[in-house]
Amino acid sequence: MNAIMRVYTPDGTLIRTSSFPNGFVINSTSGQSQLATTLTNNTLKNVKANVIFTDAEKNANFSNSLSVDLNLGQKIPSP
Repeated sequence: MNAIMRVYTPDGTLIRTSSFPNGFVINSTSGQSQLATTLTNNTLKNVKANVIFTDAEKNANFSNSLSVDLNLGQKIPSP
């Protein structure tokens, strides 16, 4: 399996795509997957990330797209 994350500016411009180089194996003990990327534009404050799960070769979609609005530089307080 694989996952692709596409990051967009507020005006819809694609600025970054991330995925697993060789995909990953799904088993009963792994219930999550983490995607990360680096953005070099320090002026961006808000972006949208779209994530979709695919086959390992990224040819067939296995899920609907999940869209998340992100506020960059947001501080999450400690509990």
